[in-house]
Amino acid sequence: SFLNVEQLLQLQANDASLVIIDARPADQYAAGHIPGAINLPGAIWRTPSAKPGKGDSQYFFRTESGSPDVARYEKLLSEAGLTRESTVVVYGDHAGKTDGSVPLQILRWLGHEKSFFLDGLGFEQWKAAGQPVS
Repeated sequence: SFLNVEQLLQLQANDASLVIIDARPADQYAAGHIPGAINLPGAIWRTPSAKPGKGDSQYFFRTESGSPDVARYEKLLSEAGLTRESTVVVYGDHAGKTDGSVPLQILRWLGHEKSFFLDGLGFEQWKAAGQPVS
């Protein structure tokens, strides 16, 4: 599901369980992010590319049997402070780019029903709406 900036502002004001995930690379996060957002870059949600330094990771992590590595993802989310009761909003900086959409897909797959994607260009939409940046 998609949210716009106004809907995210409502969640920030009314939902104590809200966790905002900035799925952009760490250097972009460090240069500015939505206040309160945590950085879980899109690349850590996927396997490394076949050729180091040749683009983004491509596949979901899997166990030796080939099934998705639920334990790995649950550990990542737990260490980041997420619970199944958390409301989660993910954003990146490109509409439809896998940095944001892959984490959202994994959250939904793991049963995080209250997970959303900040529509449009994510962080750029936030700034264009005149909202503060950390």
